[in-house]
Amino acid sequence: MANQPLLLPADGADVLWHPELADVGLALIETASHRLSIAQFIVAATLDSDRSARVGALLDAIVRADRRGVDVRVMLSPFRSDEDPFDLNDVAAAQLADEGVAVRTWSNPWRQSLHSKYLIQDETCALAMSANWSNGGLGGNVEVGAITWSIDTARLLETDFNDAWEFGEPVQGVG
Repeated sequence: MANQPLLLPADGADVLWHPELADVGLALIETASHRLSIAQFIVAATLDSDRSARVGALLDAIVRADRRGVDVRVMLSPFRSDEDPFDLNDVAAAQLADEGVAVRTWSNPWRQSLHSKYLIQDETCALAMSANWSNGGLGGNVEVGAITWSIDTARLLETDFNDAWEFGEPVQGVG
């Protein structure tokens, strides 16, 4: 498996801690060759000048993967609170959609939100984690994740992702 990061073994599963989660996620995005399926509860991007360096690096890598021909799909959960009607994921969704990346927001009538946080690379490798893509999730909090090269596990997550994708509402670019 030439596309996997060199810092991890090629079989089984490994437990990862912060800040490795962002680094390994970035490596998986940058080395994907044909498909990336990304489900995230929160991607806390702000306008370019203010956004977290780690969140920005992940978003930029997603755009680069899409431009080099990788089939990239990003599923986000709507994230609004009673106190603030602004959706925390709107900025990232719009930035990615403006660049041509396929983005959908969760809209399953039987489930309130998509709380999953995982990335599947080329249907052969999966990274699941507790971390949101935010300053806290990728740097300030204690977070844990696991990466596996089990094709069965990756396919199981891909099936879950495809089911969620069917319920998603496409995000249109605004630029």
